[in-house]
Amino acid sequence: MSFKMRLLALIIMGTGLTACGGGGGSNDNLFNPAEDTTDATTEDGDPTVDGGTADDEDSGLSTSDSGDVFTVENEFIGFYIESPQYDPTSYSVGAVYIRTLLTPDNMEEGFIFEGISSFHYEDCQDDNLFTYTGILQPDDSLESYQANATIDGISQTYNVDLTWDGSGYKGPYNLAASANINNNCLTHQQAVRGKIEVYPLNTTQFTDTLSDSVISFSTEGTRTINWNYTEFSDVASDIEHISISVIDKDALDSIGFFSDEYLLRAELEALQDDPSADSDDIEAAEQALSSALNNHRLQMTEDVFLFQQTISGSLTSFTLPDDVDLVSGGKYLLNLTAWSSDGESNFVYYHSSHEFFAN
Repeated sequence: MSFKMRLLALIIMGTGLTACGGGGGSNDNLFNPAEDTTDATTEDGDPTVDGGTADDEDSGLSTSDSGDVFTVENEFIGFYIESPQYDPTSYSVGAVYIRTLLTPDNMEEGFIFEGISSFHYEDCQDDNLFTYTGILQPDDSLESYQANATIDGISQTYNVDLTWDGSGYKGPYNLAASANINNNCLTHQQAVRGKIEVYPLNTTQFTDTLSDSVISFSTEGTRTINWNYTEFSDVASDIEHISISVIDKDALDSIGFFSDEYLLRAELEALQDDPSADSDDIEAAEQALSSALNNHRLQMTEDVFLFQQTISGSLTSFTLPDDVDLVSGGKYLLNLTAWSSDGESNFVYYHSSHEFFAN
C-alpha cells in the first residue's frame, strides 16, 4: 500500500516550532552526575532511582511560551540519554512516551501514569522496549514500579523518577546494572543510569544557542520525511546524531488508558457536587477510586512503538523502511532528537515531536 504523509504541525509551523530565548543553560556534561551514586541500593539490593542527581543540569532546552501554540494535556514525548559517566564511549539516545491520569496541574498523590521507553538504535536489534506504570509520589515525582524486559539478550529491570518543572517531566532512570553487548548486531554498553526529558506533544525545544531557529517539516513521496533548518548558522554542521522514532497514535488512543479510574472519579465528583448525597455513599466512592488507583494494572502495549533508529546528524530527510506498517488515514507520532557527544560530555541541540496522518 502506498500513500502520502501529512504533518499536522504544518499549520503551526511558522510559530509553533520556535523557542523562547533565555530559558535554558549550558548543557555540557548534561547527564554526567555531580556525585557517584552507583552503589545506591534498596534494602533488598535492587538499584534505586538516583535521587541524588535529580537537581543536575538538564539539557537547557526551551519551549515556545506562546499560549496559542500548544496545550499541556496528559501526554508527553521526548528522549532519554545514557549517562556518559557509566557509558563513556557509546552512550545513546532513545524515545520516551508518558501518559498521566490528568494534566500536571491536576495530578495528585497516588494518581497513576504509564510509559514506554525504547532502547533500539539499529535495525538488527530486537524491539528492546520497556513498558511501565507508576504513581505520583508525595514529593510530586512520577515514580514507576519496577519494569522487566530483555534488552539485547540481557534481562534488565528499569524504573524512572520524573518531576514536572513547568515545561516537561524530567529526571533519572535506572537499569539493574550495566552490561556489555558484543554480538553480530553491535558492540555497546548498556549504561546503568541516564536522564529523561519529555514534553507536550507537537512542540519543539531548542538550546539557547538556537533560540531564533526554526525547523520546518514536509513529506515527499510515500514515506519520506524532510526537515529544514532556518537560522541555524553553523550549528547544523555540529550535530552528530539524530534519533528518530515513530509511534502509532491511534493504537495508543485505542487502549483506553485509565477508563475504569475515569469512570469512578466521575461518579465520585457527581456525588460530591450533589447536596443531597449521603456521606456514606461519598466515602464508598472515595474508597472505590482509591482501590482502583492502588490496584491499577499496566495497559501499555509494545505494539504501539513502530520504529526507532539513530541516524547521521547531517541528514535532513529520512525514508521510513517498508516494514514500518503505516495504515492509510492513521495518526502517528514523529519524534526527533538531535545530539552530539564528546568524551564524557554531550549536547542536545533540539527535540521535536509532531502528530501526522498517513494518507
